[in-house]
Amino acid sequence: MMFTATLSNDIKDTCRKFLRNPTEVLIENESRLTLHGLKQYYIELKGDEKIKKLMDLIDSLDFNQIIIFVKSVAYAIKLAEILNKNTLPSKAMHSGLTQDER
Repeated sequence: MMFTATLSNDIKDTCRKFLRNPTEVLIENESRLTLHGLKQYYIELKGDEKIKKLMDLIDSLDFNQIIIFVKSVAYAIKLAEILNKNTLPSKAMHSGLTQDER
């Protein structure tokens, strides 16, 4: 069984060789991928600038919920600790948690 949100064409061909009768859901129109009312932001920063910029954005944006994707379990835990210290309730969701904890 395999689930993925994005896959290059080269990898798709490789996956098809190993999967039996796969079900593929393809969305050609990228505008259909974004939920109505959902705003996404992307800013390229150096590592030492990220948390400060995130805190600036959180202070300036009006939001109900935020999902932040990070590269590693350790960074997810570190970021959750920083957010909680700054009175922003947060939970790190990562592969080290059981399904029930997630």
